[in-house]
Amino acid sequence: MPKEDVFLVEIGEQLEKKSDFLFMRTPTYTLGSNHCITVLPGHTANIYTKFAAVTRQGQCVRKKITRITSKDYVDRDYYVLFISSHKLPATTWGVGKLPVKSGVFEYQVGANGDLEAVITDHDAYIDHVCGDGNEGVFDVGRVTEHLFSVVQNAAAEILIELFEEIGTMIINANFLMDELNLRLRQYFIEDGRFSIPGIRITLLNANSLLIKEDDIQKARDALAPPPTEPQSIQTKRGSSVTRATKRSPAARSGRTAKTPSGKKL
Repeated sequence: MPKEDVFLVEIGEQLEKKSDFLFMRTPTYTLGSNHCITVLPGHTANIYTKFAAVTRQGQCVRKKITRITSKDYVDRDYYVLFISSHKLPATTWGVGKLPVKSGVFEYQVGANGDLEAVITDHDAYIDHVCGDGNEGVFDVGRVTEHLFSVVQNAAAEILIELFEEIGTMIINANFLMDELNLRLRQYFIEDGRFSIPGIRITLLNANSLLIKEDDIQKARDALAPPPTEPQSIQTKRGSSVTRATKRSPAARSGRTAKTPSGKKL
């Protein structure tokens, strides 16, 4: 902003008061000999000058940019990336009520867990969100909301794919939790398939699964042994004793069983 004969590049007063401010990129300017920069306490500034190496500047007040870079850079284009000392806080992720069909079974499932990430390249992230070379202001809420949305969509696909494969294994909670955490770790951290330019996930796990009790009971019922029916036998003294036996497939269907010779029993 012009002030007297000085062009001052600084973080606005409103951003200084934001406790969750992370970083911002200014518009592109043409460097003049009167351009100065103010860097607030707790922030650093990376000055990107065309055809020159990045220059890093700590806290200062109205310091001439040509003293930081070089007088030879006058009339070159430049922009400034202000970065605060704040980090992305640890947070959580979660998905729920996802419809899944596995064979003859239909479930509704969900999961939640912990999420941690770091910003590795501010410029790459701003380009990804705002477009190449555009300015942008980012606080914790804006970055976290974007990260959560992307993670939520990918984790939902992983969860659905897992439950489509398991059938009655839905009753084995330990197996499901271990398998889900393995797939999450491989996708988001180990295999490099997850990608938000400028952001790297350092921790993503599942610490709870959400499955309706009715759905678990369906799987238990499917695994239960076939029903039995009482059968009377005669003891030596002529009294009868009832015991439970499994019904044959023919008996359960109402058909008459035959001996190998073809005679009816």
